[in-house]
Amino acid sequence: METEDKGQVKAVLRTFTLLETISKNPRMGISELARETGIAKATVFRFVQTFKDLGYLNPLPGDEGFLLTMKLFQLGSGALEHQDLIKMAHPFLERLSDLSHETIHLAIRDGAKIIYIDKVDSRFSLQMRSGVGRSAPLHCTGIGKVLSAWESEDRLDTLLRGYDWTPYTEHTLTSREDFLKEMARIREQGYAEDREEHEERIYCLAVPVRNHTGQVIAGLSISQPRFRMDMSRKDELIEALKRESGRLSDLL
Repeated sequence: METEDKGQVKAVLRTFTLLETISKNPRMGISELARETGIAKATVFRFVQTFKDLGYLNPLPGDEGFLLTMKLFQLGSGALEHQDLIKMAHPFLERLSDLSHETIHLAIRDGAKIIYIDKVDSRFSLQMRSGVGRSAPLHCTGIGKVLSAWESEDRLDTLLRGYDWTPYTEHTLTSREDFLKEMARIREQGYAEDREEHEERIYCLAVPVRNHTGQVIAGLSISQPRFRMDMSRKDELIEALKRESGRLSDLL
């Protein structure tokens, strides 16, 4: 039966109550769904019609119930994909940590920001403020840049429409023109830099991670305080990032 607790949105509650009920017993018609869920028959009818219009539900022959479509599976598989990515990627983060002793991040893009989905902390006491589940901007983070650089021109144009160019430090890129120049440079060299653009005194190198089609789906980075960055090791760290991201991409 449908119940509603404080803070819940009734329409969302009804949506998932109906979808879960249909998944358990697809032979239920409108009247049976109304009795089982406690939702008014007219409301059930409207919800079911909307589910069908959106492609989430197909009627069984003879009005004998409804079947959920693969569209719901596609939604769920997105979460599974990220779980698989984290599981497969973590050994690569560990290897980069062993090499650099610095903070290693794995992140994905979520709209006009990135979300950190895995992290290996630096072995030094002074560390970044980042954490798994936290978000950060595209325009001033290494991973944000690599997740933007290989987007199609149309997609990038959509992402940057009305974008918030907040200057987090004096080094932050604050215009579309400068950002697009940076994207071209990143594509040419195959990696991105955060030159104290998001946090003062934090330097970051980042590379893309690709899936089986070659699409960039994540970013991998090494981040460290600027005073610990030995620029003579920069090429070594870039090659390590490219090597591990390439191996991870092959695995994916």
